Amino acid sequence: MSHITQYDGLTWDHPRGFEPLDATATNLTTQGGQLRIRWHKQSLEGFESHPIADLAQRYDLMIIDHPCLGEAAANDCFVPFTELFSKEECETWRKATVGPSYSSYCYAGTQWAMPLDAATQVCVLDPQRIEEDLWPKTWEDVLELSRRHPMVLSLAGPHALLSLFSICAQICEDENLPGEDDIFNEITLQQAYKLLTSIYHQSDKQYTNYNPIAILDAMASGADIAFCPLIYGYVSYAYRKNSSQLKQLIFINAPRFTNEGKASSTIGGTGLAVSRKTKITDTLLEHLRYLMSTKYQLDFVPNHGGQPSYEVAWRDREVNQRVNDFYCNTLETITNAWVRPRYNGYVEFQALASALVREALAEGRPAHDVSMKIKALQNECRIPCASQEVS
Repeated sequence: MSHITQYDGLTWDHPRGFEPLDATATNLTTQGGQLRIRWHKQSLEGFESHPIADLAQRYDLMIIDHPCLGEAAANDCFVPFTELFSKEECETWRKATVGPSYSSYCYAGTQWAMPLDAATQVCVLDPQRIEEDLWPKTWEDVLELSRRHPMVLSLAGPHALLSLFSICAQICEDENLPGEDDIFNEITLQQAYKLLTSIYHQSDKQYTNYNPIAILDAMASGADIAFCPLIYGYVSYAYRKNSSQLKQLIFINAPRFTNEGKASSTIGGTGLAVSRKTKITDTLLEHLRYLMSTKYQLDFVPNHGGQPSYEVAWRDREVNQRVNDFYCNTLETITNAWVRPRYNGYVEFQALASALVREALAEGRPAHDVSMKIKALQNECRIPCASQEVS
């Protein structure tokens, strides 16, 4: 009997993040031998905010959120993928993935993870309540529609700030976007905050503390919500339903700032990272290649409740037919999506700044005050790179 190498992995507890991985995890046989991966789960909130250095000491493989990369690099948590695979392989994967999914896991010139799952903020609506010719294309459409149909905003956890950033990205489009380790300037933040304030006034406030999954669960279960203009897309809620108890939701591109503007938002998704503690074997590398293969991304992931990172899957007619065009209806948004900073300290900044935005919206604070405090928080949270000692 050949030796079985066992690894512990950590993913998040939604079926989209767990089921495709778990379905491949038991007694994997490759040319290099056999391996078994035991996937553990954490909540969405843990995925977004748990200290990455702590998790990297306990798990071999980790499904991560790209904003943690500065912290991970400072603590030497992960093995760069360019140390595991050839530049040619990595370049093939870069070209295959949708939008900036691949580049979101590249920090300080190093590729720290590979995108297994792609997502960005888009618009979701209940097609039983809003006819197709009324689906919003601009923020003016959103404001008009919210006067006639109940609307919510996704503001819990980091999402208030991410919604603000999505509007900023639409204002800037390809011009005046911030650098890799920066956020938007104060003028852009103020303009976006004023628009977000107008939308907030029209929204149902009882869902302020609901994370994206909770909002989508509520919509699918028949809550009095007709649409949400910015929320991370979950293909799980777009499948054709056999149960009459759950509604099928429709996902479309994020609203544009102007009719001529591009649909864009703040990219999310998940990446697979390999901890420094991991025993690297040919068997493991072969399995990781499979997870980044077209076969896995185009066939296996959509058939096991996942959300692929490969553009070919997002464009595939059969894949889209099963989920009411979830992918092709939001492809423009993810193609143009903005990548957040990933400096060490960004995750803390994101949490604090999002709380600030929520409080400011509720209290009606002026845009100038909010933008100044967001920029100040960024400066306070940024952890300088450790200086290298001269030997």
